[in-house]
Amino acid sequence: MAKAESSKPEDTSSAPATPSEVSGYLILPILLPSIPSVPPAIHYLYLRRHQPKLPNPDDDRCIFVVNCPIDSTESHFRKLFSAIGGGRVERVSFEGDKEVVPEKERGTGGKGGKKRKRDEEEEGERDLPSVWDREVRRSGATAVVMFVDRASCEMSLKKVRKISGKCGKVGWVWGENVEGPQLGVSRYLTHHALTFPSPTTLQPRIDAYISHFTRLESLRAAALARMRSQVDEDGFTMVVRGGRTAPAKMEEAQAMLEKKRKEDEERRKGNLGFYRFQRREDKKEEMRRLVERFEGDRKRVQERKGRGKFRVV
Repeated sequence: MAKAESSKPEDTSSAPATPSEVSGYLILPILLPSIPSVPPAIHYLYLRRHQPKLPNPDDDRCIFVVNCPIDSTESHFRKLFSAIGGGRVERVSFEGDKEVVPEKERGTGGKGGKKRKRDEEEEGERDLPSVWDREVRRSGATAVVMFVDRASCEMSLKKVRKISGKCGKVGWVWGENVEGPQLGVSRYLTHHALTFPSPTTLQPRIDAYISHFTRLESLRAAALARMRSQVDEDGFTMVVRGGRTAPAKMEEAQAMLEKKRKEDEERRKGNLGFYRFQRREDKKEEMRRLVERFEGDRKRVQERKGRGKFRVV
């Protein structure tokens, strides 16, 4: 009978020594637990002080972490720094996460703050529930670990520097005693259940979305109405869509057509043009018509004389 393989990590005493630092990053080896298809393995985290391109007042209490395991959560990093004797973690921001604005920086005072808070609540009501109960990070993902104060951050960096590059010094297996949704088949079963929410879950979100859409349409109509009544500095009124809400009657259309016809006739009769060359052309056209009429009258007189239609007294 074959002897079962031990689940203990392999002996790394004969393995080459791991460097403690590379390109300014401290190397922290952690032990990943075994699964039925993969034995325990050593995973390397790379840590340094957070130095973003755009400085932030909280940068002095943050640590930048590279090569996070794909199942990383905030609870994992809390357990990790607690195991090495580091400081208390306030929050962890992973790559791709939505930025969280602290409550004191939201400006909740005054009308603007109340309106912003109401908009955030409405947005939360309109959002559909997530179909995943737990995020899976991409390979080599990054994270920013923020501590409660600068002293906690300094103490954590000191502890990491002390055990940097030394395998087995963390004293904690990654994911041990960390509560939360499980990975594997259970994760996909939960995903399938969340993909098809019940009508009672969807109806409030649908109602909130329709209310929000109706309010936006009302604001848009009011803005267009204001634009119709505004005259710019050149004396022009902006033409916008949506001026008439119902089709015109046949009587109104006939009246408008008759009015336009009369205006065209009056313009042809009395309008000599606005520019000088237009007035000159109009005068030439009028003289040409008069000459044509005179020549026509003279021809008719000559014809009548030839036929003896005129009697000399």
